[in-house]
Amino acid sequence: MEEILMQCTAKNKANLQSQAATLRTLETQLGQLANAITDRPQGASPSNTEVNLRKDGKKHYNAITLRSGKELLKPIEKYT
Repeated sequence: MEEILMQCTAKNKANLQSQAATLRTLETQLGQLANAITDRPQGASPSNTEVNLRKDGKKHYNAITLRSGKELLKPIEKYT
């Protein structure tokens, strides 16, 4: 009985150490994420955006495909 208790205690100690290491890793990652958010300018996009280089004045249409795979026959022009 005493041996079973010792084995159970050893397993619990190993699990606790593993969880502590995981928690330290998560704390580090959360700190890095907080720093990344505060370093980004207010209202900035989280990713890099590409500027439309077309200067010829042509209208730009986007193709629209529904989840079912069906495509919209007449693309809708964007109004600004």
